[in-house]
Amino acid sequence: MSLGFKVNLVELPATDLATRLRAGDYTAAVVDISTGLEPDLYPLLASSQVRASGMNLSGYQDPALDKLIEAARAPGSAEARSAAWTALLAAINQRMPILPLAWVDEVFIERGVSGPTPRLIVEPGDRFGDVLAWRLAADR
Repeated sequence: MSLGFKVNLVELPATDLATRLRAGDYTAAVVDISTGLEPDLYPLLASSQVRASGMNLSGYQDPALDKLIEAARAPGSAEARSAAWTALLAAINQRMPILPLAWVDEVFIERGVSGPTPRLIVEPGDRFGDVLAWRLAADR
């Protein structure tokens, strides 16, 4: 499918990418970001994370968005957290400091083993979190 964009893809080592992002030496950057099971956009978008040691490599700063990020990561009832995330995602959608392109779904099926506990995983290796409880199925 063609969208009419002219693209010059430049693959870079992580250190070079970070240097170019901090310097603003790019038009668009595609990066793989894992936010975990409990997503936290603070490292990625908070103004305080623009410093040399922070993870906000793009240098994006927005005090109003900072308040929404803080509210979304604060403890609270399910309703309060859902409302905070709704407000944060609406602000991100309006400002577009980041544009999620794709999400990867990893599906794992076990056969002949008892003990694995169904759970959400972030990284493929997380599927082994309870490996010490695994046993070969009795019918083998």
